Amino acid sequence: MTSTNVAQPKNLISRDFSLLLLLALCVAFIASHEVLACSSFLIEKDGVFIAGRNLDSNKFTSGAIVINKRGIRKESRSWNELAYGQEVANPRLTWVSKYGSIAFNTFGRDFVDGGMNEAGLFIQEMSLVENKYPEDTSKPRFFMMLWMQYVLDSFDSVDQVVKSANEVVIDGWNWHFFAADATGNTAAIEFVDGKPVLTYGKAMPVKVLANETYATEMDRLLKYEGFGGDKLVWLKGDERQRDPDEPVEDDRFVNAATLINRGPDSPLAPLDFGMTILEEMAWEGTQWSYVCDLTNKTIQFRTKDSPQLKTLSFADFDFDAASPTLMLDVHATGDVGPMSFTEYSLELNRDQLFKKISGWESVFTSNGATLDGALDRISSYPETTELAGASD
Repeated sequence: MTSTNVAQPKNLISRDFSLLLLLALCVAFIASHEVLACSSFLIEKDGVFIAGRNLDSNKFTSGAIVINKRGIRKESRSWNELAYGQEVANPRLTWVSKYGSIAFNTFGRDFVDGGMNEAGLFIQEMSLVENKYPEDTSKPRFFMMLWMQYVLDSFDSVDQVVKSANEVVIDGWNWHFFAADATGNTAAIEFVDGKPVLTYGKAMPVKVLANETYATEMDRLLKYEGFGGDKLVWLKGDERQRDPDEPVEDDRFVNAATLINRGPDSPLAPLDFGMTILEEMAWEGTQWSYVCDLTNKTIQFRTKDSPQLKTLSFADFDFDAASPTLMLDVHATGDVGPMSFTEYSLELNRDQLFKKISGWESVFTSNGATLDGALDRISSYPETTELAGASD
């Protein structure tokens, strides 16, 4: 069922309004530099669950693949703390990672854009213009990328992810989230008018999410052929001839839903079919594409700058806390086995973050901070984590 919970604002004073205004300026800056049109989905094919994701932008998108470990103690941080060095009234949440994960990150270690953990839990972000996170100083406050790492560290089911979305306050810019688990359950996690809108289980019959609210996407889907309507669906691989005067719309959500319905009849292997769906939703701005086998714990990925298809297997990596955390440029070429990864270092992490935010100086100065200060605070967050003791 769809669950909507309202987190009532508390103690909203002028300082809070100022922070919200400054955050809005940050969002406007980012939006002016990147056009985002990302997509995620889940399919079941041949008894295997495959989750997929396209990261779309009109700009080159740097990033790293990070091998995260079990047994690491971490603590929540908000965007205002990390970016601007501002204190928040919210309590901290401390946790110890239960699961190892392979994550695709744009802000360096622990700041996730998407990924999968050892339990087969997948989470991914997409831009949603109308997204507005709740305000509640009684709950732990998480920068959205760090919350996604917390999810991968801690949970094995979509139900747990949905519960967490109600128990913490997420901050950052305009994202909503797609989660899927190894049982085939999925969730769209959105925040509209400052209220969580959590759609999951049977309330999410079409397991796709793009850049509008799930409800908006579903309302439009019902107008198309195969879903109760008569509007034409036109896919890239269709061989039928089209009347040039026949109106056809390119809709990523509709096209993915149509392909998923055709999945059982496809001769392609599950991961290959997942990549076919991503290719259908891709456009010239697609920067990264990856599919995750939630059943067999493997990942296939490619990027615009490195189009060769590469494979990662959880079985090839050591997720024990005593082993080093590993990183790899997402645009790396050639072999991507464990030997191609580099051991995490603060310098490597800072360099990775700099690639992403080097042009964001005005975001930080308009909030009384500096680019160098933000680089130091965000990139050094992993230095605040530690190996948990035997009693944890």
